[in-house]
Amino acid sequence: MKLQASILIFLGSSLIFLIQPTIAKLLLPSLGGSPIVWNYCLFFFQAVLFLGYLYAHLLSEYFNYRRQRIIHTILLLSGLIFSLTIQPYENDTLLQNHILIILIQKIGLPYFLLCTGSVLIQKWYSEITTETSSQVYHLYFISNLASFMILLSFPVLIEVYLPSKLIISTWYLLFTLWAVGNIIYLLFIHRSRQKSHLSSEEESKQNDIPKKLIPNKRSAILWFLLSFTSTGLLFSVTNHITTNIAAVPFLWILPLSLYLISFMIVFDKRLTKLTAFLPNLYIPGMIIILVLLLVHSIHAFWWSFHIFGFFLIASALHAKISMNKPHKNYLSIFYLIISFGSTVSGFIITFIAPNLFNHVIEFPVLLVFGGFLMGVRFFPKTKFKLKLSHLSILIQAICISVATIIIIMIFNSLDIYQERIRYMCTVILPISISLINIKNLKVLSLLCFFIWTSHFLCNQTSNTILYQQRNHFGISRICQNTFIDDENQTSIVNDYYHGSINHGGQLVNQKSMLPLKNSFPIYYFHQKGPFGELMMSLNKTYYQNIAVLGLGSGNIAAYGSKDQKYTFFEINPQIIKIAQNDKYFSYLKNATERGTTIKIIEGDARIKIKSMINEKFDLIIMDAFSGDSIPVHLVTKEALQLYLKRSSENAIIVFHISNIYINLKPVLTSLADNLNLNILGKSNFKNKKEMWNTSSSWIIISKKTIISKNIFAKLKSKGWSKPTINKDIEFWTDQYSNLFKSLNWK
Repeated sequence: MKLQASILIFLGSSLIFLIQPTIAKLLLPSLGGSPIVWNYCLFFFQAVLFLGYLYAHLLSEYFNYRRQRIIHTILLLSGLIFSLTIQPYENDTLLQNHILIILIQKIGLPYFLLCTGSVLIQKWYSEITTETSSQVYHLYFISNLASFMILLSFPVLIEVYLPSKLIISTWYLLFTLWAVGNIIYLLFIHRSRQKSHLSSEEESKQNDIPKKLIPNKRSAILWFLLSFTSTGLLFSVTNHITTNIAAVPFLWILPLSLYLISFMIVFDKRLTKLTAFLPNLYIPGMIIILVLLLVHSIHAFWWSFHIFGFFLIASALHAKISMNKPHKNYLSIFYLIISFGSTVSGFIITFIAPNLFNHVIEFPVLLVFGGFLMGVRFFPKTKFKLKLSHLSILIQAICISVATIIIIMIFNSLDIYQERIRYMCTVILPISISLINIKNLKVLSLLCFFIWTSHFLCNQTSNTILYQQRNHFGISRICQNTFIDDENQTSIVNDYYHGSINHGGQLVNQKSMLPLKNSFPIYYFHQKGPFGELMMSLNKTYYQNIAVLGLGSGNIAAYGSKDQKYTFFEINPQIIKIAQNDKYFSYLKNATERGTTIKIIEGDARIKIKSMINEKFDLIIMDAFSGDSIPVHLVTKEALQLYLKRSSENAIIVFHISNIYINLKPVLTSLADNLNLNILGKSNFKNKKEMWNTSSSWIIISKKTIISKNIFAKLKSKGWSKPTINKDIEFWTDQYSNLFKSLNWK
């Protein structure tokens, strides 16, 4: 019976984690390609998992086996009838909270049944076996092993070779086999229960449960809080990464895979010694992530440490859960409480935190709270006594925090690299000293909290931050920065950041401290950069109607002239407010005063452009980013075909592809070759003599017309060139995109 149980649990868990990235990927184009899509989907998966565990617990505790079999068989048959035809939605009125409704309609019942499978199968098996609790819990290891294997294969195999529609069809077929297998398994269990009767000696052994393995309120609270913390950190880390790199399955899967690996390790009966050691890794993991959050580095090297730190923390928290798991007779309530903690955490991170805080405050708070939990002992009952040495340490922590605030206030004008050195000294040094002197994790966690809070409060009250707001799309921030050139000339700039990435800026009048009127565009859009060369090469007689996908600070409007029309498409309402506020940026206002018609359309660019049936654009500029995240659905074959359909005969499609992590040039080159279009590209590097002309990369694509060929010839004389086709990298479609192959490994 254990073999059948293992096969069903393995298949069920594989199906759970196969559908998660697949359906989220299908929903991305309809919802702006935003990182929030995965958080909403992840919350849905956690909530349904909790409902599945709740159903499994109620069914197994309050119904006899005969009724359990009848009720569950009816639900399994209903799941087989459930339709699973998924198509991307293209409704421009679709709001974020509608994601949950879509998921319920499309996969609700089948996914719910899959979530019940693992617990019910383990519960039914435990009732007919004399195996120990650790042997029964080993089935949970098999569940996590299957989940990890399917997640690992998704970005490198499944997503690469199978279109999304085929994955969905295969999933439904396998779900049918799984449901039928469960019905057959119920019959086997029924026969086994009739044939197998435990002896009185075996029954007494079953009933003779050690007191420490019987759950109580204290243990239930610990399970809930540990699960709450680990899942909250999973949401926070995933959102942090996808906002700054790309909202794609590969980056969704990476933290989730490590999360599952940690569960695999701690529930493997052969790794009990390792499990007992893992809680010691929490503090190193916490320190790594806290420091990285303060340093704000965007280099891939530091992101790898971020992921590593999360893995250490997840392993420690899950080891604590495993070490306090109850007897196998209570496994359904154990799984129920764990899933409830995950669901509550997901709800707070997804729905409450973005509306309550302007900063990602929940991330460090969860880190510190987890450290506090690691120092709590529930078996046996103990009371924490505040000793004089602890008070001394707390006073030291407060003194360190005050000193940190003073340092930040005095050296507030330091450049970014000096700031990072200061952060390293004021965070790593006191915590390192604390690690030597403090054995109590609760006090150490409080110390970390004091230190991090001092940094957070100083950053919030810093004079350089003019504006900061957070919504479901991330954090938007305007900083006023001072620059000194080689000739000791001082310039003040208002810079707009989304996440940790600069999305444009404008020079400021040093007397009025307002944006300079008719100032030239800076950074990626500088007149002497690739984009500036392109705009200067265009005959404005032919290029009157211009579409810009992504608003930023409105830099592109600086190229607008009289009688031209610029239509900006922006999905984030926060960015629209920022660009229109001339106290921060005046590009839009200045362009309007010059006679340029400026129109801003709120919503996903692709959906909005598709609805503009009678519009013909002469120039389409794709400059949409979220942090450093690329909205994949705006650079697919279907997207480019739509742009061509909504553009004039001589139109040029411009792609801004500057990115730290993703190389889009071979993807777009393959796409242009497939559609038989002209393509040119150019990348420039920061010139010390021109401090406002930063590094940027651009690609332009057009039909093979005489006018466009003339423009391409002009640009070739300025260093633009046709990119070389990389046959190993295919163009992307709505059904296929392989981010893994496009990663910048340099």
